[in-house]
Amino acid sequence: MDYYSDAWLPARDILVSSVQNSKAQVDPLGKVLLLEQFLPWKVRLTALYHDYLHLFYEKEHLFELEADDNVPALQPGQAIYVVYPDDTAGQWRIQAVPLAHQSFESRKALPEAWRGLRDDKLDQVTTIEGCVFVHASGFIGGALR
Repeated sequence: MDYYSDAWLPARDILVSSVQNSKAQVDPLGKVLLLEQFLPWKVRLTALYHDYLHLFYEKEHLFELEADDNVPALQPGQAIYVVYPDDTAGQWRIQAVPLAHQSFESRKALPEAWRGLRDDKLDQVTTIEGCVFVHASGFIGGALR
């Protein structure tokens, strides 16, 4: 119960607020969702069993909210990217939203020309300074703050 009251519910409220703020300040179409802080929008760790880390997927906040008719800020399948701070690395991350709850396929992967590139090479291709990497599959990328 502590997890739900101290983390899960507040994260849901932060996500709803982030969607509204993102539409007002970043992307009115809602394709890019900016989170001001990291929160479990996708998966959460729920068990440690016999020294093996097991990930158990729950209803992901974003998919749950997209399916909720009572949250007018979201339309089904709108968000394609989530941008959030990675405080452990002191960077920003951009992550493609998966097609479905447990899918490895993205709604829209990062551009193919960026995939597998790092640092200066990625800066040149994207014309964005401070890029760090884009994964070879295009599901995630990072940039300096």
